[in-house]
Amino acid sequence: MNAYDSLYVEDAMHCLGDMMEYAESMLGLDPVFFYRMFLSHPIAMAFEKGHPKYISGMSGYEIARMLITEVSDLELPDEQFFPPDPGESFWAGWSLAYFQWKTGLPFRYIEAHGFSMETVLGLYHPLHEADLSKFVEIGLERIHTWNTQHKPNLKTLRKNAGMTQRELAECSGVSLRMIRAYEQEAQDISKAEAGKVSRLAAVLGTRAEALLDIR
Repeated sequence: MNAYDSLYVEDAMHCLGDMMEYAESMLGLDPVFFYRMFLSHPIAMAFEKGHPKYISGMSGYEIARMLITEVSDLELPDEQFFPPDPGESFWAGWSLAYFQWKTGLPFRYIEAHGFSMETVLGLYHPLHEADLSKFVEIGLERIHTWNTQHKPNLKTLRKNAGMTQRELAECSGVSLRMIRAYEQEAQDISKAEAGKVSRLAAVLGTRAEALLDIR
């Protein structure tokens, strides 16, 4: 499901690309470091929901300067920024903005589940001239692989929460029979109704995505 109206996606792509390019070309910041700075700020959450103020009301240059001013003591140059020909940093931001819009996944989730900025930068040479559908395909594969390798077990999450199967059933509204089936992998939780997964995740204090393999 797309994160927001397609009307804004090109603005968002250029905005995040310009942010990344400015941070590296003008300020000499490591793009991975700057991207993590972006992720740590509330702007990232507003951006991924398509807030018009950030994805079309401000330039990437303006957002980058605001971020750096608020979260660091770095001195910013006064001269106007003239973007160079798009390079790796621009492409990485541009492509990630599209990926986030296309999948609806939060930036932090994407970063932490196998498709980090470092990984994306490493894909520049094989993919920078490819169609973005290939980028999305590879990104989803990376996330799926990460989730397969790190997928939390419902039983472990439940025990970490200090709950019995019956307590989880009562609190979530998901039947005891289904919880037993999910824990024993007799039923695939990734194919469960979205409402059930959301309720289980809420009771266990985790994200719904943490219980699923993203495809």
